[in-house]
Amino acid sequence: MGTPVDKICCVIYHTGEMYKKIASNAVNSFKKHHRDIQLYEVTDDNIGDYHFSKNINFSIDGIETEIDIGARKFFIAYELMKVHDYKKVICLGADTITTARLTEFIETPAGIAVTSDYPDANAFPWEHNGKMVLMQPAGVNKDPNFVKTPVSEFHKIYEESYKNNTLVADIGYVNADVVCFNSQEILEEVCKIWYKYRAITLHPKYKFRMAHEINAYDLDLSQSEINLIRSKLSEINSPNAWDPTKQTVMVSRYHYLSEQAALNIFVASRAHEPGAIQFVDLPVLKKGVCYNVRSKGTVKHSNKNLKDFYVKDGHLFNHTHNQIKVWHYCASLSSNPQGFNTVLQKINESFSDEVRQYFADNCDCENYFNV
Repeated sequence: MGTPVDKICCVIYHTGEMYKKIASNAVNSFKKHHRDIQLYEVTDDNIGDYHFSKNINFSIDGIETEIDIGARKFFIAYELMKVHDYKKVICLGADTITTARLTEFIETPAGIAVTSDYPDANAFPWEHNGKMVLMQPAGVNKDPNFVKTPVSEFHKIYEESYKNNTLVADIGYVNADVVCFNSQEILEEVCKIWYKYRAITLHPKYKFRMAHEINAYDLDLSQSEINLIRSKLSEINSPNAWDPTKQTVMVSRYHYLSEQAALNIFVASRAHEPGAIQFVDLPVLKKGVCYNVRSKGTVKHSNKNLKDFYVKDGHLFNHTHNQIKVWHYCASLSSNPQGFNTVLQKINESFSDEVRQYFADNCDCENYFNV
């Protein structure tokens, strides 16, 4: 039967003027389909009401940092569960549109319900049993014949297999902007993982160990840090040492992913634990619903299939006839070099008039979609 709705809440956090209009669509669309569930819209104006905000800025061994914007929704959600005794909390990004009732979230008994990001195998530096490791997403329902398929080969077959309804393997890389926590303990653990992940990606001692032990380094390293680590690696004759004649590093790069890394580290380590995790829309062709970016049906951040989305019987479907329950732009809107509004306009204009009118009328999205 699921969790009583009076014990469920939803959190949407956004900051700055840029996101106000698009966030109103996220808020209004969730309310449209969940008038019986308490929604908390947290902004610059009211984040001070939450105790954790007093410690947004903190230091790690003297290095100043902060709980970054993406991670804050998890800390808000944890505080709501702890203070108000919610049994389930749904976290949605400000760039989402809810297009149907999220029954998979509401009814799941799993400790956490997660949704799909693009089928990438991003690496997450982590410390395990005293050693630096690179954790990667779990496989989901892999066909035995595909267990040894390299990710690079999987990328080659993914899009065509998706279109042909023959996808037999999937990568459990999950997105932090559409997730449902059914356990305060799990949410607390994910927040703790974020703190440790932040330390690992920030502190010089970890950066050196990453370069030395696991062949990885942070894209955000300054040139002075690169020179220091290059020197240290050369001193110990590390096989991962840089070529002193070049300014680039001779080891693998990784990408800082904040709360998404924390979530994936948790999921990868517990994916096979019974009852802990539900992959709501993975593998997507077996589930028949999309809660996230796999509705686009591409490996890359592409919107080429949006023109083929359609409406049937009051529901939104993608080009492969899977129902979309949450549309997620996931387009790095605030940092895209083309500009926030330009990128948003291009994506919205890719939809048919029917779909844009659906967003306006059926999801109460008064911004951007009236045609």
